[in-house]
Amino acid sequence: MKTVDILSMDCREPGRKKQLNKFLLKVPEVKQQVNDNMSIHQEMIPVEVLEKVLQRYRKHGYKVLDINMYFEPETGRNAKFVYYHVSVGYREDWIGEIYGSTLWETIGKAIIKMYAHEMSRRAGVKQD
Repeated sequence: MKTVDILSMDCREPGRKKQLNKFLLKVPEVKQQVNDNMSIHQEMIPVEVLEKVLQRYRKHGYKVLDINMYFEPETGRNAKFVYYHVSVGYREDWIGEIYGSTLWETIGKAIIKMYAHEMSRRAGVKQD
């Protein structure tokens, strides 16, 4: 599965959240944080562990530029939540947008985007 496929998958579909979790465990920074912070085996990586990984990427120039919530176009308190939207940057450059139905999914996908960008950058490959 390619990075673009993972970033575009909808974790509301059965099995997709586990698939994203499995892919996240392949990211060295996530694997290290899981090993350091999870004394008891848990099926899903806790959002707190993902937050620590985001903070580590920040030290290398990556950042979450903003987090927005989008609702159906109704007005008022009854508007139905649709998704989260996150913009991801590297130093002074914008590198992409992430969409997710939960913060866990959105943060996980942001980490994957940062990891893929870093691997491409190290290999000298320009990303779209």
